[in-house]
Amino acid sequence: MRKLLRKFFFLFYKPYAIFLISKDNTCRYKNLSLHIPKGVFHPGLFFSTHFLIREMETLELNGKKFLELGCGSGLISLVAASKNANVTSSDINPLAVKTASTNAVANNLKVRTLVSDLFQNLQNETFDYIIINPPYFKRDPKTDSDKAWFAGEELDYFQKLFQELTNHFTPTTLCLMVLSEDCDIEGIMNIAAAGNLKLNLRRKETIWFEENFIYEIRTKSIVENTGVEPVTFYMPCRRSSQMS
Repeated sequence: MRKLLRKFFFLFYKPYAIFLISKDNTCRYKNLSLHIPKGVFHPGLFFSTHFLIREMETLELNGKKFLELGCGSGLISLVAASKNANVTSSDINPLAVKTASTNAVANNLKVRTLVSDLFQNLQNETFDYIIINPPYFKRDPKTDSDKAWFAGEELDYFQKLFQELTNHFTPTTLCLMVLSEDCDIEGIMNIAAAGNLKLNLRRKETIWFEENFIYEIRTKSIVENTGVEPVTFYMPCRRSSQMS
């Protein structure tokens, strides 16, 4: 029944979302106001960003080095900056980086922004928190805008991500990544495992008939040496009403 309801929901919602992202738009979250130009991922139309933010708001971010990898319009970065984190916000799309920077200034928040293909321009930097809302559909991207959605036919995005990621870990880094049932989670986990990484489920929530998951990304050696795996939560989160 859930799958049937989900099918009908997205039958109507998808055309609406495509229409909205085909032009410049705005989004509000609590006291934050963002401008989202055409070609930049809109955080107010999809569940993943708000799901991640609700989890972030349980963390102690004050004074911590925080990276939003693939920032889009920068909403996650702005929330972290409002909690006094030292925020770096990166994206492969120059328009997204410009948008995140403009939104930070408009909201009187300090965010360092830079164009980077994953960690290309973040050499030798480590972070206390790394937050990832990745592209995960299996199609080769043709434009910078496509790279917010498509990970490549062979999930190339994840192959590169997992090769580079741990170079930017400290022993206490918390790396969170959001995925949905729409993507090839098994394939992503297999790529992670090949890179000596493990995805541990931290939180699961069904939002508008779609199952969404937040994973902690850990090195296998850390899990094996400590003998302790992160706690898996299944407590439902509050749904945000702060979407436009």
